[in-house]
Amino acid sequence: MALKSLPMSGPRMPTETRRVDILLIFAVALAARLLYAFLAVPDPNAALINGDGSTYQQYAVNLLEYGRYFANNGDRIYRYPGYPLFLALIYRFFGHASVRPVEIIQCLIGAMACVALYAAAAKLYGRRWGLSCGLAAGTFYYELIQPSAVVLRESVSSSVVCFILALWFLFPSRPRLQAVGAALLWAAGTLVREEFGLLAVLFFALAPRLSKAWRLRHSVLGAALFLMILSPWPIRNYFLFHRFIPFTSSGTGARYDGLRAPLQDIGDMPIVKNEPAPTSLYTELALTAYFDRRFKAVFRATPAWKIARAYALNFLTIWYPFQPEYDWTYVLFVPLWLLALWRWRPHPELRVLWLLIAAYLLPHAFFGHDSLRFREPIAGALLLAATAGARDAWLAWGSAFRVGMLGWAAVNIAILFYAVEVRSAALSIKSALLGNRWWTSSASHQTHPASGNGKRWRPGLSSKLGGNGGV
Repeated sequence: MALKSLPMSGPRMPTETRRVDILLIFAVALAARLLYAFLAVPDPNAALINGDGSTYQQYAVNLLEYGRYFANNGDRIYRYPGYPLFLALIYRFFGHASVRPVEIIQCLIGAMACVALYAAAAKLYGRRWGLSCGLAAGTFYYELIQPSAVVLRESVSSSVVCFILALWFLFPSRPRLQAVGAALLWAAGTLVREEFGLLAVLFFALAPRLSKAWRLRHSVLGAALFLMILSPWPIRNYFLFHRFIPFTSSGTGARYDGLRAPLQDIGDMPIVKNEPAPTSLYTELALTAYFDRRFKAVFRATPAWKIARAYALNFLTIWYPFQPEYDWTYVLFVPLWLLALWRWRPHPELRVLWLLIAAYLLPHAFFGHDSLRFREPIAGALLLAATAGARDAWLAWGSAFRVGMLGWAAVNIAILFYAVEVRSAALSIKSALLGNRWWTSSASHQTHPASGNGKRWRPGLSSKLGGNGGV
């Protein structure tokens, strides 16, 4: 049976049925996250050994103890304040001797995000597919479970994306509510991840074209509220540095690392004049200028085709399943959301989803390298798209689709148990294609300190849990 266009909206559910579904998904999603946090990660403070978790912790603790926003090295604008403020609020009530309360609250927010995905999928494709999407997000999809047990901003940012999708799909005839809700959610997301600001701009600019009920006035309302919520940050920075700084000082460092790291991995890094980094206290702006000079020096000394290859490598790395362990739960859904992407014309409801995914991923080809964490914020969006693909395939091929998915799952489980050998083969192929030492050791997965994307490592995580014990 050929694939064909299918109706978008599912049948309306009785209120009691919907409540039972919501309670079920919330309960199992919360239980799965708490079990993972308490059993797979017995030492919650392991997340703060080094890297970003430690930096967020410093900002939060110093804000509570001294009433000022700064890291231990004196940096005052290296990180956007959203996630440190989130931590500080929790520490205000539970103390900061342990990060376990943070993990529990992140588990609660993650469980609510699973309910949001269920609601969006059920609205679009019916209760059956809503339950499938919600339960997969709640109990199975590793990239939506694991972040809840780590003190990093991916847990909050991935949940924000799920809430925005639910807002968009659940209330298509209430654009004013969507505008206000989207402004609040996009502002929260941007304060956690500054690249969400680009998504917010595109959302408000394109919403009148993507929704029949949305008008220009709704975009103006949402954008104005969004900017108003974000305005205290640049105002505070102006009083501190007497210049307009709307984002953070880590941007130029990420841009430099986004070019330097893939060039080094491939073996294309040019020889440029060395320049020691500033080391004095309160060097945010000096460090920003330093990374800007380093980026320009490397960019000018590198041929255009090598720069293009480096950025392409960054983009492809986002989809890499070995980092360093095999995440079979991610790979399992790849054919389904690829099917939905291929059938984008019969699924006009997913246009907003694909636009947001593309807008989120594009900056990471230039501002980041070698981190699975970049994929986690869009995990919910990819799962919703996979739900659309699964529904199309099921209605077209019936039991043959089920057999095919069981076979595909068996293949992925086999790869999981032979992940070391498969990964070695994959690295050999990449080395042959790139003519260099591409990721020949697990040390390659430890992000360069200058990037600010510190290594995430959870001692004792088993590869059988679904992969990504370290990034």
